[in-house]
Amino acid sequence: MQKPAKHKHKQRLFRTLQQGDDLLIIRPWMRLQGVVLLIFGAVWNGIGLFTFYPDLLRMWSVLDLLLVIPAGVGVLLLLTGVYHLVNHTVIRVSRSAIRTTHGPLPYPGVVVPLENLRDVIISTKVTQNDDNTETVYYNVLAVGPHSQTPIVANLYFHSEAQALLAALQKALSLQSP
Repeated sequence: MQKPAKHKHKQRLFRTLQQGDDLLIIRPWMRLQGVVLLIFGAVWNGIGLFTFYPDLLRMWSVLDLLLVIPAGVGVLLLLTGVYHLVNHTVIRVSRSAIRTTHGPLPYPGVVVPLENLRDVIISTKVTQNDDNTETVYYNVLAVGPHSQTPIVANLYFHSEAQALLAALQKALSLQSP
């Protein structure tokens, strides 16, 4: 029998507010993960800057273009860190749809028209870790006639998923004609 992994994450609370007829549910991204990624990206690029990149100032060859790959990894780490620091998820429940958006930096969202919505549920995803433990993630899904669309994915706490589900179900019952 495998033991569940201990969560190293703090439960993030979401805020709800009413904006006209719409309910907004606002949830921050992982701030600590953003700080860690920024630090690691800065160290990664710093090592590359002082170790490899000075060679590019001399005569360079086509093989030196391979140094673009580690530089790109460092930039990707920095950008991901910034996204985790400043972004938040907004779930807007209106009379016509559930819209999940992320901002202020652009990131893809989802729109689920209410006419296609059959139910909102919680699904569980279990991943196997290298140390023979399991990590459990919870997703809040919109169930349509032919598909399930994630409204919010990869929550670490079942209680957070349940609270989000309850807020969505309450808003949807208020939105029904």
